[in-house]
Amino acid sequence: MSVKQLADAVAISISTLQKYENGQRVVPPAMLTHLARALRVGPTHLTGQPYINGAETEEQAQAVIPELRRVLLTYDNPDDLSVPARPLPVLVAETEAVSALRRDSKYVPMGPLLPGLLSELTHTALNGDAAAARRPGARLEREQREAFRQLATCYRPSTHSRTSSGTTTSASPQWNGCSGQRIAPATL
Repeated sequence: MSVKQLADAVAISISTLQKYENGQRVVPPAMLTHLARALRVGPTHLTGQPYINGAETEEQAQAVIPELRRVLLTYDNPDDLSVPARPLPVLVAETEAVSALRRDSKYVPMGPLLPGLLSELTHTALNGDAAAARRPGARLEREQREAFRQLATCYRPSTHSRTSSGTTTSASPQWNGCSGQRIAPATL
């Protein structure tokens, strides 16, 4: 289909269609639907969703989901680590790197980092005693408080990884925003 034929089919000018194609103008959702219908494809085919960066494949995006789901299911009683958690400054740096990948919509390289990072942060935050760390009014060490903050930061990319991969259900706990209140005591 030529540009003119497509523009005619959706009743817009050729210049508007070219601006959509070049990214100079945002395609309104209703127009996206009209364009997809005219081209006989789904809107997700035009937007690249749920696999945003063209180079990503369904297999790559889906590969991390089972392990991420397992880690999210055990947020309050994590599996034992095979090696001790890395020092908190290293985990903070990795959290920042994961957040940058999320902002850049680079879900495939971000995904494999999340399960291990979430596990290590959880162990650091719980400090070996999940029940004590969750007790209302519990006194947490400074490192534990920071680990809880980093966990809250990491749960956002885990949600993006899940939704960008087309997985709409999750085992993730119900969070009160990004505060992590379900896992963290109210004293944070």
